Amino acid sequence: MIAREIQKNLLPNQLPEIKGFDIAGKNISSFQVGGDYYDCIKLTDHLFGIAIADVSGKSTPAAILMSNLQASLRALANEHNDIVKTVEDINKIICRNTTVDKFITFFYGILNSKTRELTYINAGHNPPYLIHKDGSLQMLNKGGLILGLLPDANYEHETIQLEPADFLFLFTDGVTEAMNAKEEEYDESRLEQLLLKEYKGSTENLLVSLQKDISDFVGDVPQSDDITMLALKVI
Repeated sequence: MIAREIQKNLLPNQLPEIKGFDIAGKNISSFQVGGDYYDCIKLTDHLFGIAIADVSGKSTPAAILMSNLQASLRALANEHNDIVKTVEDINKIICRNTTVDKFITFFYGILNSKTRELTYINAGHNPPYLIHKDGSLQMLNKGGLILGLLPDANYEHETIQLEPADFLFLFTDGVTEAMNAKEEEYDESRLEQLLLKEYKGSTENLLVSLQKDISDFVGDVPQSDDITMLALKVI
């Protein structure tokens, strides 16, 4: 299938090693190929671009638009570019290359592994969870409009200080909208319970536990949306 091949080639085969951090990502394909995307881009020895996105629609059109996003991000993300300018320029490119009924939810952050600072913009994406050492939850929702709607959209950024044992979890809506035979969604409350149960372990273990929990929840019901997750922990 063309769409699945495109998607497979765009997702990272291996995430970069980040000194002082544990990182893991996972994409679980559904029977309908969607436009999920995640990435971690090494900008310098201590700067890393962290991204997750969900393209509207399914199959080849979504996969092609995802490839457009990936190419734009890889071209524009560098140590010299301001994060706001990067996202605004990506939005302009997406607006030029898509129709009004196609759009992308997008989260992009720049991690400084030396200072443990994360500067991010959330363009209409499911807010990632930042789980602090004490178990308190923080949602990363500062940003602006989804990509592809308005070429002159403005975006706000936020910088947060990460502390040892902090756990960052990024995901697409295939996680919380996974549905069982009773047409119940996995939803945010179940996700939060799982995160609070597993955040003290490794990123890989959390992703495996979450995948199993979702699988147990939905049973044999085929899912219509991909599940994509990216986890980062300060160690």
